[in-house]
Amino acid sequence: MKYLKVVKESCWDDTILNELLTPKEKKRKFPWLGDDYFEVVEVEETHFKYGHHRFEGKKEKEKYHYPTEEGIKEAIEEGWTEEQARRGFDIFDYNGTGLLHIEKIDDCFFGADFENTDYLAAKEAKRIGFCKIIPVKELPKEFDMRYFGWVDTPENREAIENYCNR
Repeated sequence: MKYLKVVKESCWDDTILNELLTPKEKKRKFPWLGDDYFEVVEVEETHFKYGHHRFEGKKEKEKYHYPTEEGIKEAIEEGWTEEQARRGFDIFDYNGTGLLHIEKIDDCFFGADFENTDYLAAKEAKRIGFCKIIPVKELPKEFDMRYFGWVDTPENREAIENYCNR
């Protein structure tokens, strides 16, 4: 049986990543998403027999890895502060819109043997108390960039509302 699987890891919290959907469910649950956020997969009926809604290979225990000393040096050479380089992520203005979100700093991980994502960076930012993150379910339904990583401040929530009403 064919299903659609959410594959854009950096854009979704772990309640959505790898979720299997029928085309009808995709239209109902995620009408704002384009096809490039999904992958068509074939799954046996037994996959759902025991209530599984995720793939066995989901990286549930995946965690954020801090930059290596080599990565830190590289990032500092590229112009990042030592604090930013050691953390490996920071708050960024999304494409000059005034919307603030967490992103990993790619320069810190050049040549690393592990992979971090913006999603993992946002989880780590929340975990260490660097900043609060708006839960995806609290983002406006009409927001076309609903993913985990938006900084939770009154000003940013207002900016997101204004962005949706533009």
